[in-house]
Amino acid sequence: MIDLGIAIDYFAKKITVVRKTIGDYNAAGDYVPGTPVTGSINGTVQPLRSNDLLDMPEGIRNEAALIISTRDSLNNDDSVIHDGNTYRVIYTWPSTTTHYWRYAIGLTNDA
Repeated sequence: MIDLGIAIDYFAKKITVVRKTIGDYNAAGDYVPGTPVTGSINGTVQPLRSNDLLDMPEGIRNEAALIISTRDSLNNDDSVIHDGNTYRVIYTWPSTTTHYWRYAIGLTNDA
């Protein structure tokens, strides 16, 4: 079997990821949101194919814009900064191998 992770590593570029952290309650009982944590992953960003859309639930098909392939783990609702635009991870394809993960990302309205 071909290890597609090797091809992803070869073409990978650094991608900035902003992960939301869980908030907490202070002594007065007020909710304090968590602070975002910025990091980076190596991966490739590709346009969606029509077959990719068929794999996704109907509610997010209109939002999906690009696909990220990476060996690194992302969570739904993580923010990804690519070419100066902010995207949100909206769907994760189950990994059939341990070589890489695929994520659908959708453009956000963040400035």
